[in-house]
Amino acid sequence: FINTTAVASNGGGLSFINCFIPITLIGNKFSFGYAYIGASILVNIATSISISNCEFSNNRAKEYGGAISLSKVLGNASISDSKFFNNSITKGKGGSIYSENTILSIVNTEFSDLKDSINLDNCEAKAIYSYCSDPLKNSFTLTKVDFIGMKSYNGIIVIYNSYSIIGYGYFSAQNV
Repeated sequence: FINTTAVASNGGGLSFINCFIPITLIGNKFSFGYAYIGASILVNIATSISISNCEFSNNRAKEYGGAISLSKVLGNASISDSKFFNNSITKGKGGSIYSENTILSIVNTEFSDLKDSINLDNCEAKAIYSYCSDPLKNSFTLTKVDFIGMKSYNGIIVIYNSYSIIGYGYFSAQNV
């Protein structure tokens, strides 16, 4: 998925809306995607999603999820053995991933960024933003996740109203 654009819409590469079968993505590359929300992948109400061995680079969303936007995944959402590089948002939340009302687990994944978002002061969470309106139905887990060269005025990871477990990983971030 290279140079995909949803000019006045969401989900520049793939959109899954009201999807009630498990979604599995293995070994895909998403580069230079653009959308209002979810430049590479948009999921809005789904049973579950598994993303493994995928690369997301140089994607940009106008508001949420520079690479991926997940909303109301009813089961589990997992991302493993993947790489996120130079993804961004113009304003809003989640430079690489935006997650809302979703049980999200990220394992053995790398986030790196060698450039600034367009408006750092208008962006929350350079890498990951996780929000839940009911924290009893939401969790956020990171295990063996590396963050390299990231700079943000409003956080690399922002977890709002959610249970979270952060395992071991590597932070080489430049926070301002």
